[in-house]
Amino acid sequence: MNSSLAREGRAITWKPVTPAAPSRRSPAMNLPEPTSAVQTPLEQMGPALRAQIARLEGGADAWRIPALSRRYQPAAGMHYHFCPELFILTGGECDFQFAAQSLTVRAGEVCLVPGGIAHSERVRRTDSDYRSIIVNFYNKTVYVHGAHDNGHGLPAPDNMYFFTTPLYADIITFLDRVGELAHEDEAANRVPIRALLTATLALVAQLVEAPQDQPSPVRDIVTRCQWLVKRHANNCELSLGFLAKELELSPSYLSRVFSDKTGERLAEYITRIRIQNAADGLRTTQLSVKAIGAACGFSDTSYFCRVFRQLIGQTPQDYRARYYRASLEVERRPKTVLAEGAHFVGGGVYAPLALSELNVFDALRCTRLSIKSIATGLGFVDEASFAKFFQAATGQTPAQYRADSQVG
Repeated sequence: MNSSLAREGRAITWKPVTPAAPSRRSPAMNLPEPTSAVQTPLEQMGPALRAQIARLEGGADAWRIPALSRRYQPAAGMHYHFCPELFILTGGECDFQFAAQSLTVRAGEVCLVPGGIAHSERVRRTDSDYRSIIVNFYNKTVYVHGAHDNGHGLPAPDNMYFFTTPLYADIITFLDRVGELAHEDEAANRVPIRALLTATLALVAQLVEAPQDQPSPVRDIVTRCQWLVKRHANNCELSLGFLAKELELSPSYLSRVFSDKTGERLAEYITRIRIQNAADGLRTTQLSVKAIGAACGFSDTSYFCRVFRQLIGQTPQDYRARYYRASLEVERRPKTVLAEGAHFVGGGVYAPLALSELNVFDALRCTRLSIKSIATGLGFVDEASFAKFFQAATGQTPAQYRADSQVG
């Protein structure tokens, strides 16, 4: 891949192992048993994602999105994430249960579960074997893994891949907006929903199609442990012993390997991830401090506030207030760059116009504004971020596009 996104993506692979003693797995996690016989190699994910993109580009309304109701409210037998979750079904069918509705997703469809929507999944038995690709987002990392029927009607994870990308926040923004558009009026918003889902799948496809380095076996243990922590940080029973049972290792060995490879004690890592999740919740939701603490694995609100202050340097309430003030300051900054007549190609062909009324292609093609000014007018923090985003979406740099298409 030639895109900046693919070059900057980094992946670590987790290949599940068949447990030697199923009875050693912790019943509190209630996880299906992974099997090494059913896996989704990375090289199969790219074509599957491209096939889904082709369906969307062909005009199919191949998506299922629940309503944004009862958001960030716990529900019995269900879980929710602060970030959205994307399911791409490549085989079979799956029933999704939400607090206020249920949906059946079939092969060739995408299910977007917005952040804060409690849900559970159940594989529906059909003539076609259930297979899916699932995309999660935790702590600035994109998680992509395959899933299959564990034999008991539950999706079981197989190969998992971890990616970092400078477009992490942009992908989440796309999916958040899809959820909002579907909630507002899905029928009227089909075109932008299809466009945003297509763009998201294209970015994920570029990540999985980039060349990857294979991790060492010891590093793989640490990676699997980190994934379990991030996946189940909301479980107040999460601990060294809990993780050791899941990984079928002795607690002392897991503790030693983790600290040797990361330079951080496992207990400290668990706490850090929980506090990072809590900070995300404080920034992105209006949930109470007590509710956020509970959602991040803290059963005692006072203890949560004390730990948060130790790691962040301020109380959860002060952190939220400070972030809110900073957001207001950003909102006060001008976001529109006026494109006067002299800026336009041809000199004054167009009347003075706010750049926000132009799309990015028109701005590059029809004006003489600098790329930095265009990036600022469109809300990007700097020219480099805009250039990376534009090239990932079009395959060209802004300068190349302007040179190829500018008129006059």
